[in-house]
Amino acid sequence: MFKSREIIKQEARTFLEKNYVQIILVTLLLSVITGSFRTEFRVNVNTGSNVSQIQFGNGLFSFPLFSFALSMIALFVALAVLAVAILIGIFVKNPLEYSCKSWLRHQTDERDFSVFDVFRDPDYSRIVKTMFLRDLHVFIGFLCLIIPGFINLYKYYFVPQLLEDHPELSPQEILDLCEDMTMGRKEQLFIFDLSFILWDILSGITAGLAGIFFVNPWKELSRQLLYLDWQNNGVDPYYVSEENTFQE
Repeated sequence: MFKSREIIKQEARTFLEKNYVQIILVTLLLSVITGSFRTEFRVNVNTGSNVSQIQFGNGLFSFPLFSFALSMIALFVALAVLAVAILIGIFVKNPLEYSCKSWLRHQTDERDFSVFDVFRDPDYSRIVKTMFLRDLHVFIGFLCLIIPGFINLYKYYFVPQLLEDHPELSPQEILDLCEDMTMGRKEQLFIFDLSFILWDILSGITAGLAGIFFVNPWKELSRQLLYLDWQNNGVDPYYVSEENTFQE
């Protein structure tokens, strides 16, 4: 039998109280790597000055050579920074997101490990590939329209959790499994997140302090417990909760 939202959220608060400081730190790291960094580039070149004059024979041509060079340099730097940011996202941010969510989930069984162990994980390359495919699908959804983007967010809601539970599945198989699990249940996930709306407003009123020290950790723990509840109720067809093993 599925647990109610109220029971899941109450259990999450209990786990939060047991290991408060560490959960706060891991959730803060997770919040930073999943959306707090934004890079903005602005190029402002004054073409009215720094004009070079080039003379060929009897003709005189004016060309904003210096301004053009500045623009090209600024564009090159912007593209280089963007490329580095994308690579950091693929090879650092995404694995850390996976590891943070795994750490939070295992607070329910008191397993202890470092979130940075993911970079020594033999499965690191599969984690990178799967999380990249997830982001690519979500990005394509947002390119089409806003609504398909949000649909894809909830379609691949549990990709990090399934990655850990199914080491035998390929990246595309993980995405397919997550899509099957959330089919017909995306509205339930949306309502689950929406149930924290008043707490999110409180976080905004307190300039994010309530989010850092209570709301975000509570919300993330609740999401992990929701996944475990779905798993134990057979939503994941590969998982056998009684034996804690995987079906072939």
